[in-house]
Amino acid sequence: MDSLKELIIKNTEKFPEFEYYIPIIETAERNQEEHPDITIECCNSLVQGISKTIIFSLLSSFITSLSKLPKVDIKKLINNKSVHIQFSTALGILEKDVGDSVFFDLIEKAFQSLQNKKPNNNDINKIGSIFKEAIKISQEKGMDGEEVQFLIACEKLICDEKTSFFELIQNSSFSLNQKPTSEDANFKQAIKLLSDHGDILEIDFIRACQTLINKISNFRNDRGDISHGREVPKLLKSDINLSRLIVEITESLLRYTLASFFILDLEKKAQEFEVTEVKEEEIIIGYEENLEFNDFLDEEYPLDGKLLYSQALYTLYYEDYEIRLQAFLDEQAILNEE
Repeated sequence: MDSLKELIIKNTEKFPEFEYYIPIIETAERNQEEHPDITIECCNSLVQGISKTIIFSLLSSFITSLSKLPKVDIKKLINNKSVHIQFSTALGILEKDVGDSVFFDLIEKAFQSLQNKKPNNNDINKIGSIFKEAIKISQEKGMDGEEVQFLIACEKLICDEKTSFFELIQNSSFSLNQKPTSEDANFKQAIKLLSDHGDILEIDFIRACQTLINKISNFRNDRGDISHGREVPKLLKSDINLSRLIVEITESLLRYTLASFFILDLEKKAQEFEVTEVKEEEIIIGYEENLEFNDFLDEEYPLDGKLLYSQALYTLYYEDYEIRLQAFLDEQAILNEE
């Protein structure tokens, strides 16, 4: 799987999160002869893991971009059935990965209470609190990748475009009672999202490969040594020729999919960089000039680790920082007058 490793290493500077998969690739290579079913299980893990990372990366970018669009375009996107499915899929994956029943009990009740009704401020505060709690739970579990970025993007959209987010919820088919998202559906959803973002993938050809992905997942369920544990001697096991074939299929599919994602996201990041450069020239307020306001934000939105909410807001969303700073200063002025 050298070509897949080389592709990941080549793009490490822009996408360091994908380095996580290199040890799994090496484990797959190392076990081809002596433990072919471990190799097959690693291949399945690579397909599912990389697919999830792509899903959350593209969805968090989409959610973040909503607040920057004209309202007519937001409305059009919110009413798109494909968007509802993608949003529901992301929540379904989070349900399994975060694995916190308290959070998902709360979020389902909140979703149900908002169906077919116009939200009030209490509803808005409730949903905002739930997503803040989800961020906290995810970080406590050591999740610091695209899943958390997706939740942060949702929480920010609640603040910026309340109506849009509630329409997204109301149109979403998410339910804890629905059939869980199957593992093979993760690859299918990642491909769908990539195709929605550009004409890079040969979508019909990749869709035809979905049957192979399903079969790899079945092999893992029936013969996998790690996830399920097997008695020895095994009644059903794969041979080296099958493991080699699955390695070649996995490497080829993921190399093509990741290359398409890297090209797509690099183009997006380049456009964002141009916008950021223009904005940096307009920045007047210094971050260190408003320590009291920064402390206020950090206390209101505490984050685990070294990351400060105020610093993240200032760096990533300067205009929002400036607006909230002005509101804070106005409120302080009123209090001082009293």
